[in-house]
Amino acid sequence: MIPTPRRIALYLSGHGYGHLSQTVPMLLELGRLLPDFEILLRTELPADLLHCALPNLNLKILPGPVDVGVVQRSAIDEDWGATRSAVESFFGPWQERIDAEVARLAPLKPEIVVSNISPLAFPVARRLGIASLALASLDWGVIYRSRWGDVDPWVARIAQAHRDCDLRLSPPLSLPSVDFLDNRSIPLLVRSPHHNRKTVRDALGWGEGEKVALVLFGGTGQPPFELAGLAHIEGWSLALPTQLAPDPLPPNVLRVSIDQPFATPDLLLAADAVVTKPGYGVLSEAWQAGCPVVYLPRRGFPEYPMLHGWLQNHAPSALLDLESFAAGRWGTALALATSCSTRYPPLDPSGGRVAAATVARLMGGFG
Repeated sequence: MIPTPRRIALYLSGHGYGHLSQTVPMLLELGRLLPDFEILLRTELPADLLHCALPNLNLKILPGPVDVGVVQRSAIDEDWGATRSAVESFFGPWQERIDAEVARLAPLKPEIVVSNISPLAFPVARRLGIASLALASLDWGVIYRSRWGDVDPWVARIAQAHRDCDLRLSPPLSLPSVDFLDNRSIPLLVRSPHHNRKTVRDALGWGEGEKVALVLFGGTGQPPFELAGLAHIEGWSLALPTQLAPDPLPPNVLRVSIDQPFATPDLLLAADAVVTKPGYGVLSEAWQAGCPVVYLPRRGFPEYPMLHGWLQNHAPSALLDLESFAAGRWGTALALATSCSTRYPPLDPSGGRVAAATVARLMGGFG
């Protein structure tokens, strides 16, 4: 008889790609601790993206939405009216949703539920009688509370779900949470590069001495800008994701494929700057790579003031106003970021190892 693998149920938000990149380091460490474990992966993220990010791990993908997040018009523009409607639809039939999740997971016998950062995971774990762990730099309760207040019924429902969680682990660059009963800080959760700077630049044809800025806005939609305006940025090449770089391209605009063959930690190590929105995934990987950051304001999102303050005080960075971004006038901000005297603080990238050890402890060890 083939032994049943030990199973972890993972609820992973489909709001962009940052929740996945934040969770990958823990899962890869778990793969080293317990090579034959199986991940029951509850998410609406694309299967090809998941297999690319988690090679050689045993994934059983259980597709479908597990939260709402925030409805985005683009990476820096939130639609709060549409978000409210989606939250009402998702959290309205709450008990029925929990019942369906329990029925789906119970026959698979997971030993723990981990979430980044679906509130649904925690009452499900409570019903299954197993431990639950939150792994996140933010949670939707904090985000929604900032818009709708403490007494909002959906905020209250999420707060109750969070109180069902046994433990939340928070890396640096995290928003404080008021709902989880046990919060602990851990080192940075960050994916490691697999190649050195020269290898990546040589493979991509980026010349020696050529200054390259990577343009990176993740999975929630690149904000519009005037592509032709980039031609006037002297001394810089701009590397855009292939699917967002239509013909004809200005002569200083390059195409780059994200994750094939180089993931963003490799690309940020090879780049001389990154143009982006401020978010945990790209900032943690830029920090690790020592890559200067040109960033756009995201003033409607509650995480932005904290990340803006961190960038101003702890990173070589420059704020690019929306009008200049839209016109393709990025040169001044690139010059400011790359000449900035601020340097990143020392980095401890062991958050994945700490989180994996915590999962092992909550499962009763990997004996």
